[in-house]
Amino acid sequence: MKMNTIEQFANAGLLGPLARKDAFSSTDTLPTELKGFATEVGKAFKELRDTNDQMLKAKADGKSVSDLEAKTVKMQESIDTLEKSITDGLKTIRAEKAADEIKADDRLLASDFALNIKGQKVSLDEVTPDLMKEAKNYEADFSRWLRTEGKALTSGIDPSGGYWVPTTTSRRIITKLHETTPMRQLATVEETNGDKWEIENDRGIVPARWVDDTTAHQASGTPKTGMRAIMVHNLQAQPRASSNLLEDASRNVEQWLADKVALGFALAEASAFVLGDGVGKPRGLLTYPEVEYVKASDKTDADWRKMRFVKSGAAAALGGLDGFAHLITSLKSLYRINATFMMNRMTVGALRVLKDGEGRYLLDPMNQNRGVASIFGFPISEGDDLDEVGAGKIPVVLGDIRAAYTIVQRRGIRVLRDPYTAKPMVQFDHTARVGGDVVDFDAFRVLKIAA
Repeated sequence: MKMNTIEQFANAGLLGPLARKDAFSSTDTLPTELKGFATEVGKAFKELRDTNDQMLKAKADGKSVSDLEAKTVKMQESIDTLEKSITDGLKTIRAEKAADEIKADDRLLASDFALNIKGQKVSLDEVTPDLMKEAKNYEADFSRWLRTEGKALTSGIDPSGGYWVPTTTSRRIITKLHETTPMRQLATVEETNGDKWEIENDRGIVPARWVDDTTAHQASGTPKTGMRAIMVHNLQAQPRASSNLLEDASRNVEQWLADKVALGFALAEASAFVLGDGVGKPRGLLTYPEVEYVKASDKTDADWRKMRFVKSGAAAALGGLDGFAHLITSLKSLYRINATFMMNRMTVGALRVLKDGEGRYLLDPMNQNRGVASIFGFPISEGDDLDEVGAGKIPVVLGDIRAAYTIVQRRGIRVLRDPYTAKPMVQFDHTARVGGDVVDFDAFRVLKIAA
């Protein structure tokens, strides 16, 4: 049966979904490279419709329509070709998009590999196929190396022996530390490729004086500046695993090692960032000489590099919230913007039971704006390395810890595999290099309990 109307062509499926009426009334949703095909389909469809009208008129006039019918067939073939070009184009674009999503993950892995393993900073746009291949091969080699002695890796070999953990494992360990160590959440964390991190101390001002038209101008003093260095120190952990466990492919050995190392590192770091003496470890926030806060000292450097305290107002007790109010006032306004209270959970417990004269609890258990426990609107961060309430103790810190304290870490975590020392156990010697110190003593204050 011959087709002689647009409706018959459409009903028979010859026009296809892309060539139906109004199918390309707008091409805004099509990719740019396919809009030209859509325009051509629209033109071809209009020509087909015009030809169909001519064919109907010729039939009504009793004229032959064989040429017009042949023309409509050719037009339909042309439309089919254009339609297929659009369909194939869309499939190609979808496939490329899916491939791009996979490549994006590969590029991120390769970029991290270049930074953490090779010491090269490579942006995502600069990642090459060879670098992606190298990163994947290295990750696979490391996984095999965990389970067997294997051969030496071709990249990331430390001069003293051992291997750098691949980016995926290293990132997971750092994340665990961030989740379990309050100081890592609150302080500034910097990375260095050397054995120290330097920051400039700019404590001075250029003094000014009032003069009249007849007063001779005099030279002002030059402000003093100096460099401050934070050294990195070695932090080591050595978990063990049996050979059978390492050879069992059903176990996630990387996760097991990461959890083991992260826990040990987190506990050691948390203590050092608060109480470390700076000898072979970070210098802690609360290890500097203490002096009672006096507002006049804000104008001088007399108390610089000292920990300034406010009294709680009671002996061997918190004594209500008056001490906290004075502590907040002692902190300069710019530091109060991002200030946080730090105390251990037992101190928080002591605060929770404080009541006013009418028996109402003084502590706001859940600040409606921030969603965390707070004192006078300042959030509380718990850290069990701080003192509990007691005579002569310092149980509370308030400050902008990000401004006050800086943690410095050297990139990567080195792992040395030792299958001989403790046979049949295999030892994995993990080493991280971490430092920390106070960089701004004005950015925090502490609450001291009277003896």
